[in-house]
Amino acid sequence: MMLFTVDKYGRPGHPTRRFDMIRKLKKQGRVKIVGGGTSGKPPVVVFLDREFDYSKTIGRQLVIALDPGYRYIGFAICESESGKLTVYCKGVLETRIPEIKGLMTERRMHRRSRRYYARYKKRRLSDQQGRVLTKFKAPRNVRGKDRSTATLKHGVKTHINLYSKLLKFFPFPEHQVIFVMEDNVFDVRAMTWGKTYEIGYQKSPRAKTEKRCLICGTKENLHRHHIIQRKDDGTDVNENLVYLCKDCHEDVHAGRVYIPIKGIKQWRALVTMNAIIGKLRGIPWLKFIPASDVALKEKTGA
Repeated sequence: MMLFTVDKYGRPGHPTRRFDMIRKLKKQGRVKIVGGGTSGKPPVVVFLDREFDYSKTIGRQLVIALDPGYRYIGFAICESESGKLTVYCKGVLETRIPEIKGLMTERRMHRRSRRYYARYKKRRLSDQQGRVLTKFKAPRNVRGKDRSTATLKHGVKTHINLYSKLLKFFPFPEHQVIFVMEDNVFDVRAMTWGKTYEIGYQKSPRAKTEKRCLICGTKENLHRHHIIQRKDDGTDVNENLVYLCKDCHEDVHAGRVYIPIKGIKQWRALVTMNAIIGKLRGIPWLKFIPASDVALKEKTGA
């Protein structure tokens, strides 16, 4: 067990195991302990009469490491000293990244409702007063230079915020902390269609779907049908789409007709993670370690 320390100004110091000294200072009323016990937070010793001098602080290498993820993010707080690694804490954070798309759709629905009723009230008030009441708003460029989706922005923000939260819960002198992230790159093309090399990698394996009903063959009144449903993370790639006429489409969804083909496996989470890691690589204070190196260290126990 370790006790983390901060001075009277809230500036963090080094963790300590000198429990006897802390116990004596607490009896003298010179320190107080925050967190620990049933709070679920690490115990932090606040020195009420001391100010830490960073110019006299000994050099230590403290590490906050993340294993990035779409639904779960692994984290570890550790220290490297004389080739020995001391782990203070490790755990897993469950994210809300998969929920963002649905939440944004719900938010859009409520926003449209508010705007509809606001316009309705404005028109009714205009009729009552016999004049046009409008409110001018300068047009805004919705997309702007940053074309990131809400899911991508939230994913990047979640990983960055986790570093801040961990540094708050486990106070270390920030100038002695190394922020590390495991570098994972997923070859979605190879996972979907298999390995290929040289010029073959540049050729798209996507096939166009023929615009005729897959069941009855008609070309009239066609609907697009997702083999892997959108609710099950199916996407709009060609391999996951077939065309069905209106009647056949209703029969398929009612369970009266079965389509004997399978949609190609979707990798939405991995594609999103590639994009998130790509954004995070642009942060200068973040150090990336290849996943192969991390696996080797876990095997050897280094």
